[in-house]
Amino acid sequence: MSQFNKPGRFRNIEVKLSSRDQWYEQLRVSSISIDGTNGVTANSKFLAYVDSSGSNTSVAVLPLSSTGKNHIPILASAYQQPVIRAHSQVVQDLVFDNWDERLLYTCSTDGECRQWQIPEGGLVNDLVEYSQSFSTPSKFPVKGLAVHPSASGLLVLRGNRDIALFNNQTNQLAVLLSNEFTCDIYNANWSFTGDLLCVTSKDKNLRLFDIRAGESQRVVGSVLCHTGSRASRCQWLGDSNYLITVGHSSSLDREMKIWDNRNLSNSLKRERIDGSTSPIIPLFDGDNNLLVLAGRGDSSMRLYEMISSEVTPISNIPVIDVTRGAALATKQSCDRMKCEVLRVLKLTDSSIQPVSGFVPRKEKNKYHEDLYPDTLYGAPAALTATDWLNGIKKSPNRVSLSNPLQNNVITNSTPETLVETVNDLAVSERSIRASIRFSSNLKYRHVYGKDNSKDSTYYNLSPQTTSDSSSPLIACSDTYWAVPYQGGGGPIYV
Repeated sequence: MSQFNKPGRFRNIEVKLSSRDQWYEQLRVSSISIDGTNGVTANSKFLAYVDSSGSNTSVAVLPLSSTGKNHIPILASAYQQPVIRAHSQVVQDLVFDNWDERLLYTCSTDGECRQWQIPEGGLVNDLVEYSQSFSTPSKFPVKGLAVHPSASGLLVLRGNRDIALFNNQTNQLAVLLSNEFTCDIYNANWSFTGDLLCVTSKDKNLRLFDIRAGESQRVVGSVLCHTGSRASRCQWLGDSNYLITVGHSSSLDREMKIWDNRNLSNSLKRERIDGSTSPIIPLFDGDNNLLVLAGRGDSSMRLYEMISSEVTPISNIPVIDVTRGAALATKQSCDRMKCEVLRVLKLTDSSIQPVSGFVPRKEKNKYHEDLYPDTLYGAPAALTATDWLNGIKKSPNRVSLSNPLQNNVITNSTPETLVETVNDLAVSERSIRASIRFSSNLKYRHVYGKDNSKDSTYYNLSPQTTSDSSSPLIACSDTYWAVPYQGGGGPIYV
């Protein structure tokens, strides 16, 4: 019997795997799993994962609209999915910038972290030129990345036994932690305001760092978190003093522990998960305090809700194909007119499958303000890198989600006004549909359409298809028509 048994506001949430037409299929996913990484990342426009081409040295970036099996842009110069030729060795981790949705960071064991500028509409051809590169003086292999949550331009690089903080606005190394670890690092994660950095390592300890402090005062706390020999991970629980670690016990049971960063002497709670030996990826939605645990190699996910310092289990989500990685989608990506409050992108051997959580409401297709508090993604940075390095503390900014018809809109309008506007739009749309169907005063109410005869139809064509839903795939004038044709080199049939 679980000791986390208090009900929450999302206890009735319906979480399920999305229909297949929303999947991203026939992907060349890397078969290499890296401890402490998610394998996939996403923002409100794109998703990215490690591609197996080039011996796992490439990264694929897709627009969120590129569902289905064909991911070749219509303007591509070659008949293949374009990728980022990222590194000379295996890509270890990748993450989008919090402030610029077109910036992507990648890292590799070649000792470099690179910044890539994604074209506005996504990749059309292979991208080989990076906009910036970071490396430490010793060029240690970079195993993981973490973008600062409130200050723009700060990026943590995690090596085997080193942690470096880079200021990418000046392309300079700001802080280097090189003497604090005697064994390999598994994971590094920022607190909500970015004041503390939690780290798990192979010596089975959880450490908290204030990396702005003096060298002798950087370690804020340390504790033995999991006694098993498998990799462990840590995750801050939003705007609170609590964090969780997931790992294995000495009997190789998977477990989760909750800690208070003000007192690490003992964990607040311990939850046995199961007896599997695979590592767990923790994902926390700080807007609604929802925690997702996705185990690599598992065919299910676990959903919890955080209430104060406790975590309530909500559901065990079957997801069919085994999980290779997972990432949270932004709230701007959710269907807010259908009460979708959670979306997880699950990486498999050859696809990315969205797992969505819906809150049942009597009024369908209506925006419910209470389900969508202001969110972090899409808001401007609260601080510059220089301000933060100078000791200034500030919580991340938030952006309103009260306009469900647009993404990343920062507005000064009151939520009540926007809700009324959205509801009025829905009423107007229903009125227009009713008038089109029943009204007798429309000018073209007697117009009807029919197919032309077969002698004016063109047969035996093999037009090229595309995953870009905005492309009409045909153009015409008063004399000619043209369609993209299948084959290398991007031929056009006129």
